[in-house]
Amino acid sequence: MEETQWVITLHAILGAVALISGAIPLFTFKGGIIHKSLGKIFFWTMSMSILLALVIAILPGHVNYFLFAIGLFSLYLLLTGYLVVNQFHKKEFALGKALSTCMIIIGLAMLFLPLALTGKINLILSIFGLAGMVLSVLDLRFFYSKNKEYKSM
Repeated sequence: MEETQWVITLHAILGAVALISGAIPLFTFKGGIIHKSLGKIFFWTMSMSILLALVIAILPGHVNYFLFAIGLFSLYLLLTGYLVVNQFHKKEFALGKALSTCMIIIGLAMLFLPLALTGKINLILSIFGLAGMVLSVLDLRFFYSKNKEYKSM
């Protein structure tokens, strides 16, 4: 099996483990040992799967900007979810703001790059781009409102 195929296979396996480990906690008690343990497995397997997807999407002979953009969108959701689950601390607001700002830029690229490059709108990328921008704006509003609470303490 060629090297690229190994990476794709590992990506698929990690994605499957993330899917299963992310679904099971839906049927367990929130905050319980099973929920927390599977949440950690989900985070790390999803992280590795996304990073491999980003690598695969730019490999020679496999270049796919659509999948790269979806990978960035997924990474944004994973990282902001991680920050929320681990209950923001003041120092993490800067990271959250940076992630949200990056997602707004990525969302704009998802909307306008296909139009600029092909003269056509990519409906799926547009939907994901808009969703990413809306979520980012909501996150930024949250970060700035929480930051005010910390400043007043």
